[in-house]
Amino acid sequence: IPKLLSELVGTYYLDLSSNNFTGTVDLSFIKNCKELGYLSLSYNKLFVVEEDSNHSYLEYPFIWELGLASCNLSSVPKFLMHQRGIYDLDLSNNNIGGHVPDWIWGIGEFYFSLNLSHNLFTSVDTNLSSASVYWFDLDLHSNKIEGPLPLPPMGTYRLDFSNNRFNSSIIPEFWSRIRSADSLSLANNSLIGEVPHLICNATNMEVLDLSFNRFSGLIPPCLLKDNDRLEILNLRSNNFHGSLPQDISDQCALQVIDLNSNKLEGNLPVPLINCHML
Repeated sequence: IPKLLSELVGTYYLDLSSNNFTGTVDLSFIKNCKELGYLSLSYNKLFVVEEDSNHSYLEYPFIWELGLASCNLSSVPKFLMHQRGIYDLDLSNNNIGGHVPDWIWGIGEFYFSLNLSHNLFTSVDTNLSSASVYWFDLDLHSNKIEGPLPLPPMGTYRLDFSNNRFNSSIIPEFWSRIRSADSLSLANNSLIGEVPHLICNATNMEVLDLSFNRFSGLIPPCLLKDNDRLEILNLRSNNFHGSLPQDISDQCALQVIDLNSNKLEGNLPVPLINCHML
């Protein structure tokens, strides 16, 4: 990538993603681009580094969208600590490990989409309420995060914590905080306990994937009775027992239902015929 990019001081939108660019890019080149609002270097063959020895991060422009996916990053860029109002940040497919920095939850406003998937993170704050946003899209899947599930902000509408090492049971407040969610994936962890009826307060839920955990108890009947937007229900490879809920909404929207490898018994519910899209 030519160094003359740093001389394009009036640039607002710069997308160099999904090419075959090579070499090393120092993020300090954006300091001169005071109008820059969108930057994507994702999916090249670049090594993106941050070598600003003066730590003059306040000179950086305020960026709304930043894509640094698959950029061989080993840490979260520190200039982001001084950003405000980011609504789309993609740091996925890198080599960032350790603790997800606590300050990252405070850099978004109103709407915040944060993708930290496919990294090497091992821990995260247990309460993410400092993300004071109305709509929150958080993707942490495919890391190495251990411990209890973190509590998301009330405005969470998409949440993917799958393919980690979360364990223990889920406290009731977690289910209360996903009332606005339309997609939730907790698959491939070591979560235990029952799934309470609180999950049915998420009446906008379209995708629910709790597969490959150790959940137990009955499948909440309200999941099939009261939710007419649920399209994908994956409860595969858990310890759910008892019979399937027999009362299914006339407006059933299910397209996929996977209950494989549980301890269910009894009859299939006749009202499954209401699920015309199944």
